[in-house]
Amino acid sequence: MDRDKLITWCIAGAGSVAIHVFIILLFVWSGKSSSVPTPQPAPVAAETKAATPILPTPETPHATAAPTALPAPAPVTAPAPTGPRTQDYKVKPGDNLTRLARNAGTTPAELAKLNGVDEKELAKLKVGQIIKLPVAD
Repeated sequence: MDRDKLITWCIAGAGSVAIHVFIILLFVWSGKSSSVPTPQPAPVAAETKAATPILPTPETPHATAAPTALPAPAPVTAPAPTGPRTQDYKVKPGDNLTRLARNAGTTPAELAKLNGVDEKELAKLKVGQIIKLPVAD
């Protein structure tokens, strides 16, 4: 075989392979296969179409009800305190636990309990310290 015929034969073979590859890719890309037919939906019978009634459309659009107002939400209230009412007190020079408790109408032990500390800790008052004192109702 001479050189020109060999080149022509290679080009033709390569072209044929390219065409086959293109066809295979086209089937893969479209999701179809030449060996599996695509199922088609069954045609609707003419009598089925005729048996379905066609409802008339109203001349005027449906009236929509006016939106009703939603009830106002209940106000959120804080739960009632379970303990006695208190006020903050800033310790002054010369204050001591016994005098503060007596002036507040309570005992030093109750005053310590109200502040969430031990009575011995509360007895060590410092000037400027904030403590809670009960408020008379």
